[in-house]
Amino acid sequence: MAIYRRDYWEAARIDSLPEKMRLIVFDATVNQGVSSAIIMLQNAVGVSGDGIVGARTLDAISKWRVDDLLEVYIRARTNRYFATKNFDRFGVGWITRLISVSVASKVTT
Repeated sequence: MAIYRRDYWEAARIDSLPEKMRLIVFDATVNQGVSSAIIMLQNAVGVSGDGIVGARTLDAISKWRVDDLLEVYIRARTNRYFATKNFDRFGVGWITRLISVSVASKVTT
Protein backbone atom coordinates (compact mmCIF):
# COMPACT_ATOMS: atom_id res chain seq x y z
CA MET A 1 0.00 0.00 0.00
CA ALA A 2 2.84 2.38 0.76
CA ILE A 3 4.16 2.03 -2.80
CA TYR A 4 0.75 2.75 -4.33
CA ARG A 5 0.31 5.78 -2.07
CA ARG A 6 3.77 7.24 -2.72
CA ASP A 7 4.42 6.28 -6.34
CA TYR A 8 0.92 6.71 -7.76
CA TRP A 9 -1.58 8.52 -5.49
CA GLU A 10 0.76 11.19 -4.20
CA ALA A 11 2.82 11.43 -7.40
CA ALA A 12 -0.35 12.32 -9.33
CA ARG A 13 -1.78 14.54 -6.57
CA ILE A 14 -4.99 12.49 -6.62
CA ASP A 15 -6.28 14.21 -3.45
CA SER A 16 -6.39 17.51 -5.35
CA LEU A 17 -8.79 16.14 -7.98
CA PRO A 18 -12.59 16.18 -7.81
CA GLU A 19 -13.80 13.12 -5.89
CA LYS A 20 -15.44 11.50 -8.92
CA MET A 21 -12.15 11.73 -10.86
CA ARG A 22 -9.91 10.21 -8.20
CA LEU A 23 -10.48 6.51 -8.77
CA ILE A 24 -10.30 6.63 -12.56
CA VAL A 25 -7.16 8.77 -12.64
CA PHE A 26 -5.51 6.68 -9.91
CA ASP A 27 -6.31 3.50 -11.83
CA ALA A 28 -4.81 5.07 -14.96
CA THR A 29 -1.60 5.92 -13.08
CA VAL A 30 -1.21 2.30 -12.03
CA ASN A 31 -2.23 0.74 -15.34
CA GLN A 32 -1.01 3.28 -17.89
CA GLY A 33 1.70 5.19 -16.02
CA VAL A 34 1.64 8.33 -13.88
CA SER A 35 2.80 10.70 -16.58
CA SER A 36 0.46 9.25 -19.21
CA ALA A 37 -2.52 9.41 -16.84
CA ILE A 38 -1.87 13.06 -16.05
CA ILE A 39 -1.19 14.03 -19.66
CA MET A 40 -4.49 12.42 -20.69
CA LEU A 41 -6.21 14.49 -18.00
CA GLN A 42 -4.44 17.66 -19.10
CA ASN A 43 -5.34 17.06 -22.73
CA ALA A 44 -8.95 16.42 -21.70
CA VAL A 45 -9.20 19.83 -20.02
CA GLY A 46 -7.35 21.65 -22.78
CA VAL A 47 -3.98 22.42 -21.25
CA SER A 48 -0.65 21.35 -22.67
CA GLY A 49 0.47 18.09 -21.16
CA ASP A 50 3.57 18.16 -18.99
CA GLY A 51 2.61 15.26 -16.72
CA ILE A 52 2.43 17.42 -13.60
CA VAL A 53 -0.79 18.28 -11.76
CA GLY A 54 -0.20 21.91 -10.89
CA ALA A 55 -2.21 25.11 -10.55
CA ARG A 56 -2.81 25.43 -14.30
CA THR A 57 -4.22 21.90 -14.53
CA LEU A 58 -6.35 22.26 -11.41
CA ASP A 59 -7.73 25.60 -12.64
CA ALA A 60 -8.69 24.04 -15.97
CA ILE A 61 -10.33 21.09 -14.19
CA SER A 62 -12.38 23.44 -12.01
CA LYS A 63 -14.04 24.88 -15.12
CA TRP A 64 -15.50 21.52 -16.11
CA ARG A 65 -18.65 19.80 -14.98
CA VAL A 66 -17.18 16.68 -13.37
CA ASP A 67 -19.50 14.20 -15.10
CA ASP A 68 -18.53 15.67 -18.48
CA LEU A 69 -14.83 15.47 -17.65
CA LEU A 70 -15.25 11.89 -16.49
CA GLU A 71 -16.74 10.95 -19.87
CA VAL A 72 -13.96 12.68 -21.80
CA TYR A 73 -11.32 10.96 -19.65
CA ILE A 74 -12.91 7.54 -20.14
CA ARG A 75 -12.78 8.09 -23.91
CA ALA A 76 -9.14 9.20 -23.69
CA ARG A 77 -8.19 6.07 -21.79
CA THR A 78 -10.11 3.89 -24.23
CA ASN A 79 -8.37 5.49 -27.21
CA ARG A 80 -4.97 5.05 -25.61
CA TYR A 81 -5.66 1.37 -25.01
CA PHE A 82 -6.68 0.86 -28.64
CA ALA A 83 -3.42 2.52 -29.74
CA THR A 84 -1.29 0.35 -27.46
CA LYS A 85 0.92 -2.26 -29.13
CA ASN A 86 -0.42 -5.29 -27.24
CA PHE A 87 -4.11 -4.41 -27.45
CA ASP A 88 -4.82 -7.61 -29.39
CA ARG A 89 -3.46 -9.64 -26.49
CA PHE A 90 -4.54 -7.65 -23.41
CA GLY A 91 -7.28 -5.37 -24.73
CA VAL A 92 -10.26 -7.30 -23.42
CA GLY A 93 -8.82 -7.20 -19.90
CA TRP A 94 -7.92 -3.51 -20.15
CA ILE A 95 -11.37 -2.53 -21.41
CA THR A 96 -13.07 -4.71 -18.79
CA ARG A 97 -10.98 -3.01 -16.11
CA LEU A 98 -11.86 0.44 -17.49
CA ILE A 99 -15.57 -0.36 -17.55
CA SER A 100 -15.47 -1.51 -13.91
CA VAL A 101 -13.55 1.57 -12.77
CA SER A 102 -15.80 3.85 -14.83
CA VAL A 103 -18.95 2.47 -13.24
CA ALA A 104 -17.45 2.80 -9.76
CA SER A 105 -16.35 6.38 -10.51
CA LYS A 106 -19.80 7.40 -11.69
CA VAL A 107 -21.44 6.27 -8.45
CA THR A 108 -19.00 8.20 -6.25
CA THR A 109 -20.78 10.98 -4.43
